[in-house]
Amino acid sequence: MGDTGQPKVITTAIFTSLRLIDGGDTVAISLLEPDGSEVIVLVPRRAAQIVQTHLAEILTLPHSRKRFEP
Repeated sequence: MGDTGQPKVITTAIFTSLRLIDGGDTVAISLLEPDGSEVIVLVPRRAAQIVQTHLAEILTLPHSRKRFEP
């Protein structure tokens, strides 16, 4: 979260790469923002596995569904 207590939102334009680091314990997700700045998000492997499960579920929903609640 930022200084205001609000979540930090990053707008991405392009996914560039995915790497395992820390001996495979962490996933490094590289993205480009619309202005060309690179952002790397570090996610513990277990958290990435949970995100993978939820992504698989939400991406099978019709486009008209606006919100996904796990």
